[in-house]
Amino acid sequence: MEPMESIDGEDIVLPSLTHVRDIEAFEGPILSERRASDGSTFVEKWCTRSEGTHRCLLVEVDRVAIVEYVMRSRSLLSLLQADNDTGYLVDYAYGIRVRTRRVRVSTLPGSYLPEPSAMHDLTLAPPDDE
Repeated sequence: MEPMESIDGEDIVLPSLTHVRDIEAFEGPILSERRASDGSTFVEKWCTRSEGTHRCLLVEVDRVAIVEYVMRSRSLLSLLQADNDTGYLVDYAYGIRVRTRRVRVSTLPGSYLPEPSAMHDLTLAPPDDE
């Protein structure tokens, strides 16, 4: 994993987020919707892993933007850059959040971001829970 520093110069503490649903998954979640207790909505995109640590990009988004992405009228990159270029890199070690840094999405390594033309992949949509 590439070392990434916070734009604040230090790690931050995020509020607790509730898992709403996985939007795309393949052998685990790739893109998930999460919600904070104040009602704000986030998407969390898996970026990379190293040994037991997974790194995800967490971005606050408008719920309409998620619908537009799922309906294939908005690209994934557009969804991730929809806010003010601010997101959070979150490292999880064996499922436990261990580090969170506030970052500028536009400065992330290219391997963390999708191609500009990447749209919702229906083949990665998890089956509906009945």
